Amino acid sequence: MQNPNNDTLDQNRINSKSATTPPRVIRLMTRRTIFAAMIAAISLAILAANCSSSTTTSSPPTTTSSPPTTSTTTTSPPPTTSATTTTSPPPTTTSSTTTTTPPPTTSPPPTADTGSITLLSAAGCTDGTFVDTAANSIVAGTNNDLADDCEALVAIQNHWASVEANSDLPAEHPLRTWGTPAALRIGDWPGITVTADRVSALQLSDPSASGNKASIGITGTIPAQLGNLTNLTSLSLNRNSLTGSIPPELGNLTNLENLRLNQNSLTGSIPAELGNLANLIHLRLHSNLLSGSIHERLGRLARSEGGSLRTFYFCANYLAGSVPEALRSGVRFGGTASVSDLSYSPVGCQYSGTRSTDTIPALSSTGCSDGTFVDIAANPQAAGANNDLVDDCEALVAVQNHWTAVAANSDLPVEHPLRTWGSPAALRIDTWPGVTITADRVSALQLGDTPASGNKASIGIAGSIPAELGNLTNLTDLDLYYNRLAGSIPPELGNLTNLEHLYLYHNYLKGSIPPELGNLANLTHLYLNDNRLTGMPAELGNLTNLTRLHLHINSLTGSIPAELGNLANLTHLHLYNNGLTGSIPAELGDLANLTDLFLNGNNLTGTIPAELGDLANLTHLILSRNMLTGSIPAELGNLADLQFLQLDNNGLTGSIPSDLGKLAPSENGSLNTFFLCGNNLTGPVPAALRTGVRLVGYPADEGYDSVACQRTSAS
Repeated sequence: MQNPNNDTLDQNRINSKSATTPPRVIRLMTRRTIFAAMIAAISLAILAANCSSSTTTSSPPTTTSSPPTTSTTTTSPPPTTSATTTTSPPPTTTSSTTTTTPPPTTSPPPTADTGSITLLSAAGCTDGTFVDTAANSIVAGTNNDLADDCEALVAIQNHWASVEANSDLPAEHPLRTWGTPAALRIGDWPGITVTADRVSALQLSDPSASGNKASIGITGTIPAQLGNLTNLTSLSLNRNSLTGSIPPELGNLTNLENLRLNQNSLTGSIPAELGNLANLIHLRLHSNLLSGSIHERLGRLARSEGGSLRTFYFCANYLAGSVPEALRSGVRFGGTASVSDLSYSPVGCQYSGTRSTDTIPALSSTGCSDGTFVDIAANPQAAGANNDLVDDCEALVAVQNHWTAVAANSDLPVEHPLRTWGSPAALRIDTWPGVTITADRVSALQLGDTPASGNKASIGIAGSIPAELGNLTNLTDLDLYYNRLAGSIPPELGNLTNLEHLYLYHNYLKGSIPPELGNLANLTHLYLNDNRLTGMPAELGNLTNLTRLHLHINSLTGSIPAELGNLANLTHLHLYNNGLTGSIPAELGDLANLTDLFLNGNNLTGTIPAELGDLANLTHLILSRNMLTGSIPAELGNLADLQFLQLDNNGLTGSIPSDLGKLAPSENGSLNTFFLCGNNLTGPVPAALRTGVRLVGYPADEGYDSVACQRTSAS
């Protein structure tokens, strides 16, 4: 999964604290009321069983991972992309500070408990009980952010522990284990992630999708004190029995990237304050009882407005009205056929295909040579010495057998390609869904599974990627995105020297990217994003025809290979939300065709290379949330096409070079948005940038708090 977005700076913190005493009204809730709410939630969930509940991790305001449509597609292709569109969501992606929902697993039975949950004391946050003051100097000093985070968590635990129905939560539920001898320190509390001495993730999703052992979810309202956890990047409370409204205090969580409140019984309207979450990527509110309209302020979340939103799921509610205009471009919606009309039935996110629990029959490779799968009369190659099509057929049979042997694939719908290959409805190989034949060779295998592509399958292929794919040596397109694939990428894919498009994004792949992929000399698109990959080989610098390299939202570590500077045709380099360290290679300044450079959400150090000022075609330069130091190079003022410049949340010092004024529209530049917050910059903003450019987080812009990057004036 993704690395932690290790924000070592504290500038993004809001210094407000809510009272920790839970509302007494919670104590008056009766079991009958709660039971009715749970029944309502379950009924709605049945209608909306397949509305996606994935999460994922941080992205820049305008990025893309959905590959462009290719001409050889027989199944529905991925959506067409542009330089400023975003990737479709991961099933649930995160960084080390967030979590990715794994393929379905069987959880052990929970241990029932009917006793009240012991309330924690906030004193444990400062007396060394819950927070190790010796190991966390931030607590012992004047900046006690971790202690404040701890106190907020104690208030949250007290809020829910005061709800009578939660006495039924199992003994191993996180709310029971926090602060116990088994999980005394805050860093050991289940569902809590601490990064750089701050609480960065709170994940109390229940139960099957998250792997949490609890069999029943949390009951009660969402506590307003969650708004005090200002360094959260991921908040997951889905699949519980929560009622009441969404607290507007969640709008204080300006670092939040993933918000999952789906599959509860929440009521009321979507708070306008969520429009403050400029870093939000995935918003999941589906399968609740929400009503009203979607507030126009949520339009600020769109990339066109400087936001980061990629996915917004709101199906199976009772919303009405229209989606804000700004959200209609570059945002993937879940559960409605029309983004302009929200007056749809709760069944709007219900899967319309037919599920199956039957084992998929394995094919026999003899069908490739006996005339069953390959028409020998129509394919003279198959009958002669050159039997390439037969070999390709045998490779596909091996691939199908590899996946049909995986028990989890018995859940694939009846219309899934793996079920139809070799059946009476698709007997010949040239009629197999997802397979394209060109000049008597298999040229494309497209088994990507995403609702956005029109594929009828609602769940993807499970298991590993079969090495036999490396035998399909005439492939130009290999699409396996949005599945449940795990394990490593087989090095045999390096045999596919004709490959032009390799799309493996949004899976559960791990391990290093095999250096053999550097053999794919014809590759133009490499999309490995939204997985759990850990290593990036220098051999990727051999892919001189590559135009798009998408490795974001993984767990990549180490430095950025300087060899990437050899990719002369590259237009999009997306490495954001990983654990990359070291400096930004000056060689990236050689990428003359580059339009998008996204390095945000890593642990990069050193200065910004002046050579980046040579990237004359650059439109997006996103370096936020790293540990960069030094001054802003004046050479960036040469980037006349630059539209988005995000340098926030680093350790930059000095003044803003006057040469950056050339980026302003009034100086024939193209700059739209300039993020500066979370640095130590001084001096004035160049006068030209004060007109026609959205400045975020600089004292000269009185509408923003320069520390928190949060708008303070009413708007």
